Amino acid sequence: MLKKVSNNYRYLGLLATVLLAIAVISIGPLKNNSSSYKAPPKTAAKEELASQEGSSSKQIKDKGQSSQAATKGNEHKLLIESEMSEFGTKVQSIKEALSQIEARPKLPSLAVAGEPKAIYVTGAPEPKLKGISFEYENGMEIWIYPNKFPAPNYNEDAKTFSRVSVTEINGFKGTVADHNNKVLQGIGEVSEVAAVVWYEDGIEYQIYGDKAGQIRLKDLLPIAKSMQ
Repeated sequence: MLKKVSNNYRYLGLLATVLLAIAVISIGPLKNNSSSYKAPPKTAAKEELASQEGSSSKQIKDKGQSSQAATKGNEHKLLIESEMSEFGTKVQSIKEALSQIEARPKLPSLAVAGEPKAIYVTGAPEPKLKGISFEYENGMEIWIYPNKFPAPNYNEDAKTFSRVSVTEINGFKGTVADHNNKVLQGIGEVSEVAAVVWYEDGIEYQIYGDKAGQIRLKDLLPIAKSMQ
């Protein structure tokens, strides 16, 4: 009798272990996917500003980016290593992308920019903030952020980053910067991509060259001007 009771306890213990393992396997992925929204790359925080002056080597990480992945934004900073697909959902056409967002942004001329190799609808916490991004075979990227308020402070960007200049793109205020290589302490050589950024009717447009520096500011300006 004692042996039978012992066997029953052993069976119950084994059953409990199996059920616990199933629960862990089931809950694990659910916890990891609790939020489907992933913020697109944004302007870096002030700690990174110090590294640009050589006083700090801290690299700012954005959501979902590794310590080597650089941020992008109004300040046109470091190379872009994160995959564009991390920040949006790939679609088959510009028409499909436009059908999934509320804004009606200006788009690059295909005759000037060429055909993108991939088009994404960028993730956002609410529909009105969803934008579009374009990825090109030559490494160029275009990001369009609708309903961005308040307007970016481009004057402050130009004061903070020596390679950034305030300008007008299609009659609207923005900034430009050419490609540059520099060495950051603790990180090594990094590439600051060429960039054109401007703010028009509540939408910010960002065009970036490739990290190798084959695409320069002079190549980006005609594309920006085609977006009218």
